[in-house]
This record gives sequence, C-alpha cells and structure tokens, in this order.
Amino acid sequence: MFDEIGRTQDEPEARGYVLSVCGCYCHIGILGTAVHIWRHGSSQPIHLVYIAVYAAVSLLSLSCLPATLRSGPPTKRTFRLRSGMLAFLVVAPIFIRTLS
Repeated sequence: MFDEIGRTQDEPEARGYVLSVCGCYCHIGILGTAVHIWRHGSSQPIHLVYIAVYAAVSLLSLSCLPATLRSGPPTKRTFRLRSGMLAFLVVAPIFIRTLS
C-alpha cells in the first residue's frame, strides 16, 4: 500500500499532456503580452512589470517544450512544480493590479 504512494509521484506524465499544457501557457503569455501592449502601451513603469511577467510565462513555457521533447516527459512532481509556477505567474498581474 505504501509502495504505491511513493511510486505515483515518480512516474512520468504523458508526453502529449505536458506538451499541450506548456503550449497553452506559451499562448497565454504571448497573448497577454500582445494585448497589454495594444491596450496600455509601455508608458508607465507598472505596465512594464505586466509585460515582463507575461513574457516570462511565455519564455518559461517555451523552455519546457524542448526539454520535454529531448529528454522525455518530466515526473509528476516536476510537472506540478512547473505548472504551478506558471499558473502563479499568470495570476500575478491580477494581484498586482488590485494592490496598486
């Protein structure tokens, strides 16, 4: 019973699932950057922070794509860490906007 618990976190995720999630985050980052530049421009420093956060989302998810293709799918623990970090970065501009 306890052997199954430790093994499920070390098993790799499905390659197609990882690629589709990373691709979706990449598109979210690119669209967020483009829409923010289109609507607000880069006239104020806070807008540069939003643009940098969305650009970081797209670049981090783009770095996950070749790593997955080259070395195979990551383990469940690694994938949860990557996707959680990207989800936090996607939601971060909303929190920054409410605080400012």
